[in-house]
Amino acid sequence: MRKLGSSKQITLGAMVVSLTVLMLYAGAVLPAGKLACYFIASLFVYVLSFEGAYLAAVLSYIASSLLAFLLIPDKLSLLPFFALLGHFGIFKAFARSHIRDRFIRAVAYLIYCSVFTAIAALAAFYLLGFDIFESIPFDLPVYAAILILEAAFAVYALLYLFCQQFYETHIRNSLLSKK
Repeated sequence: MRKLGSSKQITLGAMVVSLTVLMLYAGAVLPAGKLACYFIASLFVYVLSFEGAYLAAVLSYIASSLLAFLLIPDKLSLLPFFALLGHFGIFKAFARSHIRDRFIRAVAYLIYCSVFTAIAALAAFYLLGFDIFESIPFDLPVYAAILILEAAFAVYALLYLFCQQFYETHIRNSLLSKK
C-alpha cells in the first residue's frame, strides 16, 4: 500500500466521483443493465479505500451520492447505491486490512450487507411508504427471500473480490505510478 499525498487523493477522489455518477446515470437511463451499472459504480470507491485513504473514500461516496441525487430524476432507483453498494468497498478494504481470518471476514461481509439492507428497507417503509413485503417476487415466504438475498450478497462479494484483484494486479500500477 502506497501512501497517497493529498493531491493524489483529491485527483483520485474526483475521478471516483465522476465515474460513479456516470455509471449511476447510465443505470438510470438505460433500459437494461441497471444492476450491472450499479455494481460497476460501487467498485470505484475501492480505489481510495485500498490505498488507506478512508476519509477520501467516504467523502467521495458522499459527493457522488449527493451529485447523483441532484442529477438523476428517479430518486428511488438510487436507494440500493445509497444504502449498501456505494460504501461496501470502503468496508471491504477496511475489513480486509483488519480481519485476517477469511471465514470471519466473509461472515462480516454478509452481516454488513444484511444490516444495511434492513436499514434501507426500514427507511423505504417509514420514509417513502414502500412496503418491501409486497415487492417479494413469486409470493415467496419471507425466510426464502432472505436466503436468496444472502446468496445474492455472497455472489456480490465474490464478484467484488474478482474485480478488486483485477484492479490490484492490472490497473493499480498504471493508475498510481511511483513518480
